[in-house]
Amino acid sequence: MPIYAYQCSSCQKVMEVMAKMSDPAPTKCVNCGTEKQLQKQIARTAFQLKGDGWYNSGYEGKSNRSSSAGSSSSASGDS
Repeated sequence: MPIYAYQCSSCQKVMEVMAKMSDPAPTKCVNCGTEKQLQKQIARTAFQLKGDGWYNSGYEGKSNRSSSAGSSSSASGDS
């Protein structure tokens, strides 16, 4: 579930709400109780891709794979 940030234009308090994308936006500030004064904030997301996946190997061109495979096979053939 995504976390959305809203700022009250009355008291300037920022609150975070965990909600489904289909849920309606909150209308009441939890700090001051003002109705319809919340503005949705744009926030950076933070995530880290770990392991061996598409981001690591999915964008390599075929020429890169074949040249690296060719160099390893020729290296093993020399010894």
